[in-house]
Amino acid sequence: MDPNEALRLIEKHFTENEIIDTDVLDTLEELLKGLGGWLSNGGFPPTITGRPAWDLILAGSLCADMMRSIIHCRLEYHVRFRRDDTSRN
Repeated sequence: MDPNEALRLIEKHFTENEIIDTDVLDTLEELLKGLGGWLSNGGFPPTITGRPAWDLILAGSLCADMMRSIIHCRLEYHVRFRRDDTSRN
């Protein structure tokens, strides 16, 4: 696991996709779980500030906050899809 590459890919997928669809969410979730697992198992954090202790805090917070956002997006999508689907009948 290269945490710097994982962070770069997270940023790339988040910023380059105008529409965050389920494929983008799946990719982001996979990257975040990988980085979060790496950090939880004692792996070194990506370089964000150049201070490892701060980098660990920031990377861990990023993973946790983005995973919460992904869950929220999936729930919101599910509610909208269900609402649209039931209004057609």
